[in-house]
Amino acid sequence: MAGYPFSATFALELVAESVPIRDEIGRPPMLLKGQVVKGCNHFQGRMTNYSEVFKNATGQDLYPGTINLKVPYAVTIREDFRIKGTEIGEPGQDFIFERCRIAGRDAFRIRPCSLQTGLGGHGDDTLEISCSERIPDVYVGAEFELEMFRDGAVLSPANKSSVG
Repeated sequence: MAGYPFSATFALELVAESVPIRDEIGRPPMLLKGQVVKGCNHFQGRMTNYSEVFKNATGQDLYPGTINLKVPYAVTIREDFRIKGTEIGEPGQDFIFERCRIAGRDAFRIRPCSLQTGLGGHGDDTLEISCSERIPDVYVGAEFELEMFRDGAVLSPANKSSVG
């Protein structure tokens, strides 16, 4: 199964209006809008080679790869669960997951996290998003809306050294 030909990035725009949709534990979404940009394809290989580990963690067969969403603010991840790097041959880092929704589909933000530094991936200003189906119309420059379930945004000026 082929993954996304690239990862996606997302220019942040907070949507001020309240939305009645909530996640399974009642958290309302924080809405972000953004634009797709090219990424590195690291998750495509991980999800293909270790599909059972990802399925056991998420309860879903994820579409291989992520859509990377670049935002002008660092958005600190809120951990719902994680995959230990030792489970997928990467003992120096874990993979933190946060439930979200993209294009009306249940999804996950996934952030690599170095066990030494707490840093990883593209930083907290690029959100790596995955779900169980291929999202249509993903191309560089495409705009998407992302729903993140949290009480309030944790935002700071974007920089690659932000800690998750």
